[in-house]
Amino acid sequence: MGERLARLRQEKGLTQDEIADRLDVTQPVVSDYERGRLWLHGELIVQLCRTLDVSADELLGIKAGAPRNGAVKNRWLLR
Repeated sequence: MGERLARLRQEKGLTQDEIADRLDVTQPVVSDYERGRLWLHGELIVQLCRTLDVSADELLGIKAGAPRNGAVKNRWLLR
């Protein structure tokens, strides 16, 4: 996920500082997201999608047309 975030940021020609300013966080926090040291939470994902002008599917690496059978195998996730 972090690598994908870094790639998308670079494709848009943005620096970590610019992303940090737009998200109201510090540059080291953006670096930690990109290195996978911090997990992205829901609201941050929304902000990043708007900032990078990408879909959540693209940011999260969800491939279009992936089979979805609707069954949740992990009961913890189901709750």
